Amino acid sequence: MTYQQTIQRPDGLSDAEWNARASEAFQEIKHATPVRTGHLLNSWTKPTVTDTDMVVENTADYAVYVFDGTSKMSPRDAVQAGRDFLADHGLF
Repeated sequence: MTYQQTIQRPDGLSDAEWNARASEAFQEIKHATPVRTGHLLNSWTKPTVTDTDMVVENTADYAVYVFDGTSKMSPRDAVQAGRDFLADHGLF
């Protein structure tokens, strides 16, 4: 099962600035990914960046359970770290 999330492009950014910020946000997502064996971290695919958004995808079969949580485990939303990065830089 693939875990996929979309981050919307903030208004007012040039294409070059959006691409740079999207790349930085993706690095924040990877940095916020919990690591036990490294498989989850290494399962992020290159993000798809378009004019309107960025789609991040993790191919680890258990990623959805880690990032969204279960009835017995709280979510560890690494993608929120990317959104927070953009917000901290005044982009939301």
